[in-house]
Amino acid sequence: MNHPNGLRVAVLSCGDLGVEVAAALRALPGVSSVALLTAPYARRRLSVADKVRRVYRTQGPLGLLAVLAAKLGVGRRSFDSVQREPPQPSLPPPDVPHYRFPDLHDAACLAALARFRPDLGVVAGTYVLRESVFAIPRLGSINLHSGKAPEYRGAAPAFWELHNGEREVGVTIHRVATALDAGDILLQETFPLDQAPAGDPLEYLERYRAAVLRPNGVRLLAQAVAQIAAGRAKPRAQDASRARTYRTPDYRAVRELRRRVRARRGTAAGRWGTVAKRRLKVLLGRFFFWSGLYRVLLRRKAVIALFHRVDDELAGNPISCTRADFEAYCRFFGRYFRVVSLETLLARLRRGEEVDRHLVITFDDGYKDNREVAARELQRHGLTACFFIATELIGSSRVPPWDAELGIASRWMSWDDVRDLRARGFEIGAHTMNHVDLGVVHGADAAREIVGSRQRIREEVGIHTPFFSYPFGRADQITEDNRGVVRQVGFETCLSAYGGVVRPGSDPFDLKRIAVSPWYISPYQFGFEVMLTGA
Repeated sequence: MNHPNGLRVAVLSCGDLGVEVAAALRALPGVSSVALLTAPYARRRLSVADKVRRVYRTQGPLGLLAVLAAKLGVGRRSFDSVQREPPQPSLPPPDVPHYRFPDLHDAACLAALARFRPDLGVVAGTYVLRESVFAIPRLGSINLHSGKAPEYRGAAPAFWELHNGEREVGVTIHRVATALDAGDILLQETFPLDQAPAGDPLEYLERYRAAVLRPNGVRLLAQAVAQIAAGRAKPRAQDASRARTYRTPDYRAVRELRRRVRARRGTAAGRWGTVAKRRLKVLLGRFFFWSGLYRVLLRRKAVIALFHRVDDELAGNPISCTRADFEAYCRFFGRYFRVVSLETLLARLRRGEEVDRHLVITFDDGYKDNREVAARELQRHGLTACFFIATELIGSSRVPPWDAELGIASRWMSWDDVRDLRARGFEIGAHTMNHVDLGVVHGADAAREIVGSRQRIREEVGIHTPFFSYPFGRADQITEDNRGVVRQVGFETCLSAYGGVVRPGSDPFDLKRIAVSPWYISPYQFGFEVMLTGA
């Protein structure tokens, strides 16, 4: 059901997140008014015994002794200093009334909420609310949960995912129900997590929550409210059989987290530190390519190489390549492969022609250095490439989670840059609008991302691009439904991002790419591993 007059939205929060959410929702065209209702997290005064138990649970016996010593010694650190509330948040926009209460369950809060007559309640960072609160809005309430429901319900965003060795963390927007984080899901996205971060993992988690989970949570929350306002929301029930609810970690869990992260660092060092094996592959690669034997092992094989950016300041970053390394790849590709455009490769596949040693160079996302550095180097070597762009990143200052995790301020091309690439003979492809995970985003939202990216390129560059590549293009993130949308809207090909080669007869809508990463210490290692790669 559409809401032509706009939604009246009540935001309930216990911290400064509520102010940020209220400002984001007030800017939505489908929202007529927003009210912010807040209360502090600390709802009751703790006894000394309760404080002792809390400190012991969170910091362990040594932490408790330290607090006692400070309390008895200089009197500056007390039990009240542990887990103290953050400072008072900034004010919401002037047209958003802000009501403060000692408890969101107080009669005064319930009365104020009822007087506002909200259509929708939005819960953003509170303690567990009773039905007497979240059921007041006419359409019920939705919640921002920093976790992938139903597998990660409950407390401590990203803590338990890191503890359990997950590679990603979810953000879920769901309807509020009586059971914790169990309501129907409206939107959900996942974001990469470093399994073995440097330094203290707790400090890493704080940075991750602030730079990745929080901004993306606010964005998804606004997107969900916009869908509800437009009558396009499609909630889906959670699979209760997969549900697991976590509580706030105690000191034992924190200690175990640190132990596991240290162990993973050792494993990662062992995995990535097999320098001797990689050097052997380089030597073998040189032998096969210098001797000409590579022609035999690359028969009936074409390669689509995937780059993201060329930046000397990010050496060692999984999606970055230094200028010197990129120049080496250009020389290597030009010497041993037939570097062709993506359209040329597709034409040969359509005609059933041989594709021996054909190679296509691609770039994803739309980083500024694609034009400033990569295009110049490609032209110097007489090579071509296809640049896939996430259209809403172009010309923006947005920082995606993989860059926020590193504290990087992303630099994106402008539309003038994209038009210049096209004018210089490079191909331009679509990469969705907002670099969404199409393994999670489905239906109308996925179609909008796919179709919208092609339309935006048509508006800005003047071409109906036939090329599409999946963001987060692992096999499990590519669904047949979304692949069907890519086909239906007029694209001629769909590229993934997991390893594999292209052979005669390969499906143009299932073309694999091999990502160039710091794993390869030389183009000859890359070439050797390509020779051994199957379909």
